[in-house]
Amino acid sequence: MKNILFLMLFIGLTAVSCKKDPVSPPTPIESTSHNFVWEIDTLGIWQSTATSVWFQDANNIWVAGYFTLSNSTGSNLAHWDGTSWKFFEDMWGLHLFDIYGFSNSNIWSVGWWHSGARICHWNGNKWTEYNLTDFGSLYALWGASPNSIYAVGDSGTIAHYNGSSWRSMNSGTNVHLFSIWGTSDKDIYAVGGDDSKGIGVLLHYDGIQWNKIYERFNQPGIPSGFTETIWGLNGKYYLTSSGGEFVGSDTSWTAINPPVEHTRMESIHGSSKDNFFIVGHFGSIIHWDGKSWYKYPEFYRKPQGDLLKDVWYNKNNVVVAGTSGDFRGIIYRGRRIN
Repeated sequence: MKNILFLMLFIGLTAVSCKKDPVSPPTPIESTSHNFVWEIDTLGIWQSTATSVWFQDANNIWVAGYFTLSNSTGSNLAHWDGTSWKFFEDMWGLHLFDIYGFSNSNIWSVGWWHSGARICHWNGNKWTEYNLTDFGSLYALWGASPNSIYAVGDSGTIAHYNGSSWRSMNSGTNVHLFSIWGTSDKDIYAVGGDDSKGIGVLLHYDGIQWNKIYERFNQPGIPSGFTETIWGLNGKYYLTSSGGEFVGSDTSWTAINPPVEHTRMESIHGSSKDNFFIVGHFGSIIHWDGKSWYKYPEFYRKPQGDLLKDVWYNKNNVVVAGTSGDFRGIIYRGRRIN
């Protein structure tokens, strides 16, 4: 009888202990598969383009560009709420080239108008436009934090926002800059080029000054010539240039050889070294899953395919922005299914 009572007491204590100290389920590992289902939207009626996209979730997608809505109305910014697209007609007449955010109530977009650079900010309720007459066109931006944002543009322009104002930074180059990405205020890369001269540039910021890694003409097999875009994480960066597509940092780069077939690639983004997208001309959408490349054949059409300019990935959703073959803004929304 004592043995039976002891066994019952032991089981009861064990059950109580398990309730107080449950075993947490393992954190699910994000899939890297190529399997996505896609939906395609067009924005604007004619002479329209989507230049950049940013989102935190699939029901809050923000797009910058130039969208003609009628003969007399249009918008430079659009928002997808999970059901439909909303255009902000009060933001019209600018040329906005990039959009980047920290939350759905803190989003920035940069571009140009006749009197200088334009920077627009969304606070969750409305867009506010800032005219920076001391700067030329701004083409891209990235932020280390809401109080430390960097923008790049014409003739080597680099501007920094410190939480209250924008100031110019010395880039050390006069070459146009079209892309910027970093991992902290002490590790930022900017790239660009000049098609008319066949030259490209790669800069690095170490927290003190911008340093020129290269400024050179196209040399196949190494990062060189017009350098279109850069993205990275954990100290490893990916870039596209006239000389090819590469991974590395500073002066050490290795070719990654995606199946681009002499196609100009415009943007790179993903969640890890084993899960990222590259997009570009002729409807090129290419995915790396850590083992193999996959080009989505349903979108690739050379020489008449869509010109895809930007890609953003988050939580098994990917959105691609660009210009359709009939000159409308086009958005590809992809959702991973396994």
